[in-house]
Amino acid sequence: SSFTLQHYKDTLKKFLDSGYEINNSCLKKGLEKDLHLVHDIDFDPNLAFKIGKIEQDVKAKSTFFFRLKASNYNLFSIKNVKIINNLVEMGHNIGLHYEQSSANIKSLEEDINFNLNVITRLLETKILFFNAHEPSRTGIKISDILPNNNRCYNSVFFKDYKYLSDSGGRWREDCFSKHINLHKKLLVLTHPIWWYEQHPGENY
Repeated sequence: SSFTLQHYKDTLKKFLDSGYEINNSCLKKGLEKDLHLVHDIDFDPNLAFKIGKIEQDVKAKSTFFFRLKASNYNLFSIKNVKIINNLVEMGHNIGLHYEQSSANIKSLEEDINFNLNVITRLLETKILFFNAHEPSRTGIKISDILPNNNRCYNSVFFKDYKYLSDSGGRWREDCFSKHINLHKKLLVLTHPIWWYEQHPGENY
């Protein structure tokens, strides 16, 4: 598998040339050949911009999920708000990469809605969708919560989609480039921290 940004761009072109739609990620589905691209921004919003620009160049759109509680970045800094605004201008969507506020919350639904309202007000753009940060490690089971907003890989929205992820910097079922035309409906989750121009050490 290759994690170069050029490989990512080339793969998107191959999907498009094969008749896949890469549009309005998380907003609609039901297309004959449908690829949904989503990105978890765990560490660095600058890397999100690089991915977003590549997608804009090939006329693809995706959803970027940002954390509210990341120790590595302040989502609401002037620099990061500008990055998010640029992604929106490119036609991409912004989502919440949800992390439970504390172990003592009464309702996950209330906590998720609270976080969605916070990010919406401070970014001044409506944030509708969320997915979960490290659900396998935290034990949070939210696949059935708030189905209209839920875009976790095991949510109702993605029930019939083949799921592929580069979590931990490796594909569990081979690179998404190897799945072209094997599945008509695909959900591909990437983490921009793993994608580089020339060397993996560029990002950390």
